[in-house]
Amino acid sequence: MPSLPKLLIITGEAEGTFKDVWEGLISSLMAASAVTLCSDPAVSSNLLLTGEVSSVLIVSPQPFLSSKGPYRILRDRVRNFADRQGGTVLFCGLFSSFVKPTSFDSYFANEWKLPWRFGDYRRTTFAVNPRFDGNRGDGNVTSTLFDPIAAGLDRSYSQKAVHVKGAPKNLMLYITTPESKLESLVWAAEDVSDVSQSPTVFQPYGKGHVGFLGDVNGEDGTTKAILALCGLASNTTVPVVVAETEDLHGGGV
Repeated sequence: MPSLPKLLIITGEAEGTFKDVWEGLISSLMAASAVTLCSDPAVSSNLLLTGEVSSVLIVSPQPFLSSKGPYRILRDRVRNFADRQGGTVLFCGLFSSFVKPTSFDSYFANEWKLPWRFGDYRRTTFAVNPRFDGNRGDGNVTSTLFDPIAAGLDRSYSQKAVHVKGAPKNLMLYITTPESKLESLVWAAEDVSDVSQSPTVFQPYGKGHVGFLGDVNGEDGTTKAILALCGLASNTTVPVVVAETEDLHGGGV
């Protein structure tokens, strides 16, 4: 019997809260993969070098965005995991709840060289983007086309989420539709259709992929999306990751 894919969840100091809010996601991931939850930056860094982990979830910005040495090294290795090793990196879980907009913008612009910017925060109903193609970008991507519907993703669902601005539309997995309304117990149900923003983006990055899921409440639809993006759903492929034989920073930066 083949072994399960290995998945690393980097929790930082928020492991307890993550387990409480995202219990359904954790259970679903554990049913489909061998999951390691890790709060230690040095341990996480070493696991990334082995070539055994296929996908990484960054579920909290604290203290992942810290300038302290161990986290600086970890951030470099997470980026290298996608760029050089071919892995998938997803920023999800509590990340969108706790990250500051200015930190979000500077991190993805300066370290990942991505045009992502912190966007709106609201609840509405999103639909699968019919033009989504998460395998076409600037990178040299060899994986097969990811089909959201074939993978069993919800065609549409409601989520309260932080949006990303600036991503190309074909890399937005979910978008608003002309029928999307603000869903609030306080404010009027005004139109909120804005295809320049998305709560779920996924794109090539070097030999691998990077994605962001801004859902703050752990909706079932988001769980399905995370499993699919990690290659753990029907008609999807687990990333093939190579070991990193060269430590680019010599154990430090």
